[in-house]
Amino acid sequence: MSWMHEFFTNEGRLNRLPYFIRVTVLGGLQRLLFKVLGNNNLALGSLFRGLLFVVLVAGATIILVQVIKRLHDMEHSGWYALLLLVPIANIALGLFLTFKKGTVGPNSFGADPVAAGIIY
Repeated sequence: MSWMHEFFTNEGRLNRLPYFIRVTVLGGLQRLLFKVLGNNNLALGSLFRGLLFVVLVAGATIILVQVIKRLHDMEHSGWYALLLLVPIANIALGLFLTFKKGTVGPNSFGADPVAAGIIY
């Protein structure tokens, strides 16, 4: 599979370690860009601010795709990702996705990435 497929489609499964690494790195980049965007002391042109906004939205979308794939690994619907919009439930979901082991063996969303030796 190509790296584009891994980051931009919600098909398949994602086990704990790749999920944690991807979300941590992407979240850190999002936070850094948000600080740059929110810094009113910088003389940024509106075009540059617009570009940063587009990058922030794209990053949030990629993180959402990773959350959906992680839910698929545990045989849950991607619609549960909407819990990220609910205070307190978003923290619980984040901990659940980080620490709960995925389904052993294939499930309705694809082959087991650990059993197949697919460690991203």
